[in-house]
Parts: sequence; C-alpha cells; structure tokens
Amino acid sequence: MLQAHLEIEQNKETKEQNKQQDKVKTVLIEDCRLTRTGLKFTLNRYTCAKVIAEAGSINEGIKLIKKLKPQVVLLNFDFHSKDKNGLNNIQKAIEEVVLKDGIEPKVVILTSSKEQQNVLDALQAGVRAYCIREDIETSTLSMIINNAAQGACWIDPKVMNNTMKSFQKLAELFPKLPPVKLTQRELEVLKYIVAGKSNPEIAHELIVSVHTAKAHVTNILQKMEVKDRVQAAVKAIRLNLI
Repeated sequence: MLQAHLEIEQNKETKEQNKQQDKVKTVLIEDCRLTRTGLKFTLNRYTCAKVIAEAGSINEGIKLIKKLKPQVVLLNFDFHSKDKNGLNNIQKAIEEVVLKDGIEPKVVILTSSKEQQNVLDALQAGVRAYCIREDIETSTLSMIINNAAQGACWIDPKVMNNTMKSFQKLAELFPKLPPVKLTQRELEVLKYIVAGKSNPEIAHELIVSVHTAKAHVTNILQKMEVKDRVQAAVKAIRLNLI
C-alpha cells in the first residue's frame, strides 16, 4: 500500500513538473512592486505563463531579456511615463537577441491607453499583443500569452476598429505598391493572419496540420516581402488583399 501511494505521489509530481516545463517562459516588467507581486502570482497560478524573472524598470527588464531570452515579455506600460522610448529600447534589445541567438521574445503590453497613436506606436515598436488592462480576464490573458509565444498578433477589441481605420488612412499616404501574387489558399490564410490567429488556430480553421499552416504563413511572408505578421497585416490592408 505504501509503495503504491509513493508511486501515485511520484506520478503527480512528474505531471506537475511536465506542466511547468510546458508553460510559456515569461519576463514580467512592472515598476510597482505590489502590482508586480500580484501579477506574478496570478500568471504562475492561473495562466499558461511561468514568470522566470521580474523587473521593476525597463532598463532592468532589457538586461533580463538579453540574459534569459524568454518566450514572452509581459510589460505593464504607461504611455505617459517618463520613459517614452521604453518600447523602442525593448525592441532593440530583442533584435540583438534575434541576431545573436535566433530567438525572438514576443512583447505583450498591458496598458490603460486606448489612443490610436499609442496603439500604432506599440505595433511599430514590435509589440505582438496590445491589451487594455482594466477589464481583461485572466483566461483571456493566458490565451493571449500563449498565442503571442507562437507568433500570433492580438489587439484588444476596444481599440481594434479604430486601429484598422488608422491603417487604412495610413495606406492612402503611401505610393502604390507592386501587386503581390498569392494563391487562393494563401489569401484565406492571410485573412486569418490579419484577424490575429495563431498557426494552430489557422490549422483548425482550415482543417490542416499545424506544419501545413506554418508553411503557408512562411510562404505569405516571403511573397509579401515582410518580416512578420504585423507587417503582413498592414500591407494586406494597403493592397486591399482582404
């Protein structure tokens, strides 16, 4: 009986260890210590994230990004703070990590700002997910972190419509771009990219393997001559591909 009980406990411990290993390695940046502590507890306990380090400032966070190379950087950011160049500085640090190790940490931002320009500035700085922090559910944040780690983009519905309109207005300021020849299937995948779907979600929608969905996304980025999904979404709108 004792042996059986020990085996059950060992199995539970092994499952818990595997569960922790599967979690998204996350660096948390938040300047308020009390808020940071609460966020860390919530993330580790109730989401897919595992906070491997935390920082009280952007400069401290940049050091952790370069050292630990997390999958996701969760940044609680105030656009009216003194460190207005914080997002760009984080992006520069991430570019260094990509060049050196080929690993690209994805930035998820928590903010109270719904201003269109702030959303555009964040996306231009490489932010993968823009979340309005006041009303976000823990389960939603978990989904966003998981999708961002896989390369998907997400914009809070509270600012999405106005942001899309801003993209369209920006498109009018640029000269006409050469046409991009995509297959019907690639156009369908592009529609899901603009909607912020991850590769597994695209695979589910198209009833194909994740590998096939990833191959379509890679082909689209190459044909459109863009670096990532955000650039693909903007260019798709500018070319009226969707």
